[in-house]
Amino acid sequence: MVDPKTKTRELLTKLKQEKGYSKIKQAFGDWRQLYGNMFREDKEEFLFKNPYIHDMSNAEREFLTYIIPQMLLSKPGNTYTLEEIIDQMKNDNLEFFKVPLAIAGTDKETMEYGIIGGLKEKLKAWDPRHWRNIKEIGMEAYEKMMARATGDFGTEENFKSPDSKLFEMSNIFDSGYNPATRRAALQKHGQYYFEHDLETLFLKHQYAASI
Repeated sequence: MVDPKTKTRELLTKLKQEKGYSKIKQAFGDWRQLYGNMFREDKEEFLFKNPYIHDMSNAEREFLTYIIPQMLLSKPGNTYTLEEIIDQMKNDNLEFFKVPLAIAGTDKETMEYGIIGGLKEKLKAWDPRHWRNIKEIGMEAYEKMMARATGDFGTEENFKSPDSKLFEMSNIFDSGYNPATRRAALQKHGQYYFEHDLETLFLKHQYAASI
């Protein structure tokens, strides 16, 4: 059996070749160039596209067909076999296309607007029309630090939930698997707060499941 990390890199190499992803693009590009066509347009949820029914390239289809079942198999509490997961995917059961929530390694502006667009958003900080209260900015930074460390996304519902044990999580993805805290986190932060780089997300998810 091929190691998931090795298999993912093989699929990623195919994807980069298909998209002409050069070393220059790799240095200055962003997740959209590789993975942008793999997510659904949805204002309320953060969902993968369905590789069995949605229009995408062969390399994109092969990549998603592999990583989605692998992440579902390693999801805490999973009781589905690989065959059952594939059947659910073919039936477009949306529960099987929810992207695991992990704090993005890049700031939200760059995630949402790309490198150039993100820079423009940052420059707004110098324009008095866009100034925000310094306390609000500090709280955002603190919340992101805590969320990255604990898997808790700083939502009020999370602190109140009887299922939440803030500093006792064995898996940083746990908070995103709880329907109430997932919904609250996406409503509060939006999907660009969370990781879209699928190689990074997959490796984080597999590592979290192994500890």
